Amino acid sequence: MKKKLWLGIMSVALVIALALNLTGCVAKVKATDLMDGIRPENGEGLAPDEAFCNSQMEFALALLRGTADQSREENLLISPLSVELALAMTANGAAGQTRREMECLLGGDIPLEQLNGYLYSYSNSLADDKNSNLKIANSIWFRDDEQRLQVEEKFLQTNGTYYGAQAYKAPFDEKTLWDINTWVSEHTDNMIDRVLEEIKADAVLYLINALAFEAKWETPYEASDVWQWSFHTYDGQEIWIDTMHSDERMYLESENVTGFIKEYKDGNYSFAALLPNEGIDIYDYVNSLTSAELMDLLNKPEYADHPLFAPYRPGGSRSDNPYISFYWDFYSQGKPCYVPMRFPSMQHIL
Repeated sequence: MKKKLWLGIMSVALVIALALNLTGCVAKVKATDLMDGIRPENGEGLAPDEAFCNSQMEFALALLRGTADQSREENLLISPLSVELALAMTANGAAGQTRREMECLLGGDIPLEQLNGYLYSYSNSLADDKNSNLKIANSIWFRDDEQRLQVEEKFLQTNGTYYGAQAYKAPFDEKTLWDINTWVSEHTDNMIDRVLEEIKADAVLYLINALAFEAKWETPYEASDVWQWSFHTYDGQEIWIDTMHSDERMYLESENVTGFIKEYKDGNYSFAALLPNEGIDIYDYVNSLTSAELMDLLNKPEYADHPLFAPYRPGGSRSDNPYISFYWDFYSQGKPCYVPMRFPSMQHIL
């Protein structure tokens, strides 16, 4: 009877809105470096095109649907890029039907050799500077047991070339557990200090992607922009939480959803937020959302010069006192945007 071997694929993602200066001591990994003597070649990158972008949006939505369905009524944070990179490294060690299925999942009709090139170019094109700090690192950890797993040099060479992957051979004991958690901590600026609690007895391989993103807002939030506000959870419970408030000029709207885009400093990255319209269940919306609809929504934001605002611009019929006029026209009682305001009780304030 064959023993079942266990393969661990981990994607460690950390996204932070405000830049932090975090430093720490660098600890040296004690595992054997399998890349010693193997020199990654110069990867042949492919410029991201429509086919690649469509495949990545399809993958991102499939990942969102699957994780949302398994995490109902829980807060969820995922990084499609981090998961894509970890699985692409895995696919480079697959063959036959398994390889074809992974190709279909990760790139649709794109062969893995081309997908490696696309991901290589895309990852290296992402801005990484003082205002938008992005760190991507990959590592592969093998159990030191050749009877259970043999490592081919081509696998190491490919993942080293296209993903800059480090590769280690280790006994998968407590020292290896420390090594893996230390590696993750170092490559997330010490913001994630532990990704594994134990190493399973039947584990033979771990593939890890660590992605850390820190950026400053183009228009930062001030302390005065943080308010206590009423929030309704999925099950209808009302709670009071700290919320950030700002006026944004790029807003998103479709038949089922509204939202906005807020840019990070220098415009290299943007934050997009979507809220299903009243009466639309968030899980139903996620399950019905198509890649074409999402891409169309994100690529065509409505700007502050929308015709709706024309009367309030200089020379318009309501421009004499535009902010006050806009409020009375849209937010006063009986107007389209009017919402009854509730203030926290003294008990909540105290």
